[in-house]
Amino acid sequence: MSEIAIIGSDIQEVVGTATAFHVLFGIDMWIGVLITAADTLTFLFIQIFHGMRVMEAFIFTLIMVMMGCFFANMAITSPPAVEVAKGFIPEVSSYAIMQLVGIVGAVIMPHNLYLHSALVQSRKIDKNNHEFVRQANKYLTLDACSSILVSFVINMAVVCSFAYGMFSVHCARMSNGPLACLSSPQDWSTGTCDPADPACHCTTG
Repeated sequence: MSEIAIIGSDIQEVVGTATAFHVLFGIDMWIGVLITAADTLTFLFIQIFHGMRVMEAFIFTLIMVMMGCFFANMAITSPPAVEVAKGFIPEVSSYAIMQLVGIVGAVIMPHNLYLHSALVQSRKIDKNNHEFVRQANKYLTLDACSSILVSFVINMAVVCSFAYGMFSVHCARMSNGPLACLSSPQDWSTGTCDPADPACHCTTG
């Protein structure tokens, strides 16, 4: 069951990475998939030859770079702080339910229950010593909470940038579903989309 959950999560990550290679470098999708597969083997070799700590530090560095990019994008978009604060008040419009479910599913992933358990098994501790086991559980809890917190912060930066840059209630309430409004670049700063504007297009992108 855990393997199926991990495979289901990895599929979207492989496709997403291949799409990123295609957008950034014009690489064909199938080549991007092969590069992603090679990356996986590279990470395994790092863990085998350099240990878990180096592997964790490498992944942590990648996450920090990604978070920095998202926050730089958020700084460029500059959403109003008051509106961001209002977003912490639990209130969900009917057209935003699917996005809410998607974010919850992206942040709280079932396979992490198995992966975090495996992290404990990878540590060299005396499993017969209750104090060591208690300490391992303590650090596991801190690790899991830190991961969720970082994921929340990254999601906040992404959602705030999208909401202020491209979101439009007009497009979201269309009969064919919650959609983004890709208006001309000069209109993005307003956070609105004028349906009469020929440069305004409601799209699933």
